[in-house]
Amino acid sequence: MGWDRRKPDAERMISLFTADGVWDAGPFPGGGIYKGHKEIFDFFDSGRNVFGMHCVSNPIIKVNGDNATGQWQLLAPGSVGEDYLWIGGIYDDQFVRTPQGWRFKLLKVTVTFTSVPDKGFDVYKTFAV
Repeated sequence: MGWDRRKPDAERMISLFTADGVWDAGPFPGGGIYKGHKEIFDFFDSGRNVFGMHCVSNPIIKVNGDNATGQWQLLAPGSVGEDYLWIGGIYDDQFVRTPQGWRFKLLKVTVTFTSVPDKGFDVYKTFAV
């Protein structure tokens, strides 16, 4: 989806989820649990998480008919409100094949560490506003 604006494209975000899908980042600041398109849309449209560039690696994907699971390691520079963070974690996801293609039934991230950079990130000189 890329990151080319001051906040995520909430419409595009919900298009990645089943109607009853769940986005779960647990209790970490900037996280929470959001169920269904409306809650997921409202979270991403709020502008609370201004910047995040998720770098994922070491995928483990298992497909069983129209269902699948995926696990990924995460490293992401990002921001929550006015605070900038490095975030590390593990994604444990569940997918469902729909007539429109594969969609998230559950996107769950377990944050394993955060670190505050000394000077933040100069994101708006890199990406279009």
